[in-house]
Order: sequence, then C-alpha cells, then structure tokens
Amino acid sequence: MAALFHRQRTGEGQKVEVPMLESFASFMMNEHLGGLTFDPPVGPPGYARQLDPERQPFRSADGHIVIVAYTYQSWDRIFDLLGDPDYIKDPRFEGPANRAAAMPELYRRMAELTPQFTTAYLLERCHAEQIPAQPVNDIAGVLADEHLNAVGLFSKREHPTEGTYHEIGQPVRFGAMPPGERRAPPQLDQDGPDIRANLARKAD
Repeated sequence: MAALFHRQRTGEGQKVEVPMLESFASFMMNEHLGGLTFDPPVGPPGYARQLDPERQPFRSADGHIVIVAYTYQSWDRIFDLLGDPDYIKDPRFEGPANRAAAMPELYRRMAELTPQFTTAYLLERCHAEQIPAQPVNDIAGVLADEHLNAVGLFSKREHPTEGTYHEIGQPVRFGAMPPGERRAPPQLDQDGPDIRANLARKAD
C-alpha cells in the first residue's frame, strides 16, 4: 500500500520485499528484546508479563479461558465476579505499584477460583464488566468457533471424488473485488492436458 501510494505521488514504482524470517523476528523482538535493548544489557530478554508462567489461560469448569486485568479497577471487578471480593482488599495489594508487583500471586489465586465456573458464565460476566476475556480453543475447536463460522471462514464442500471436506476461506477481503467461486482441489494431472496444450500453442 505504501509503495502504491508512493507511485501515485511520484510516478515512480519500487521493489517490495517481505522476507518471512526478518518480518517475524522484527515482530517478536519488538516485545521480547527486553533487557537486551541496551548495550551492555540491563536485564534478560523476553517480555516478562507474557512469559510469566502464572499469566496463562485459566482452567474453567468445562475448558479454558483467558482473562486480562489491564487497569487497577479491573482487579476488583475480577475478584468480585469470581466470588472472592475480599482477597483483593488485602493491604498487600493496595496501590498500582503493589498490584503490579503482586501479579503472579493474583493470577495464582484467579487460577484457583476459575474452575468453579463454566467458560460461558465467565465470558458473560467479564464482558458485562468490560474485562477482556476469550475462550481458549484447541486446534480442532477452532472449526467450531462462533465468530469464525459467522464470517464464513470455514465451509463444508463436496469433492466430486473425495467426499466432504472443510475449506478454509480467504480472510482478507477487498471491497471492489466480488467473491469468486472456488473450485474443488484438482486430482493429480487433472489440468495437465490443458496446461501442456497451452504450452504447445505458446511454443508455436
């Protein structure tokens, strides 16, 4: 997009290269360079909050859920909906600095409480309190994800010879490009005669 905008403004095109390794390393290291940002280092690498073993998906009565407290007030609401409002009122957790330092302990207590509730209950209560929360899917469970199915990312199709299969749609949409009908995956050499005939015509 930036290159096209540049061409529109200047009339000059440019080469665009998107190397996978460099792109992924840049994306990850923006957060995980950590203490290695400075030379000499001021600490270990890694984004501490993300690597905290206590800050992980919580077990529910019927699965797993992620719940994140981004504000000081969020903690009060979380422990209230988990049925232990007095826990967060301990003087040890008073003030933003103390709560930040005590996050591993707070997450451990959350992990002890969440198994009492279903994922659906926790989602409903968290969303009502404007606390970020989402269910955790295993890989097979992604096929049943309500949102992904509502937007049509997955669909069932019939292959002429192989039977029913799941097709993954294109997640990126362009407003000026109408969706096209995707044909079933071809069998081995199904298109070979047409390709060879086309190459022969070009050779002539």
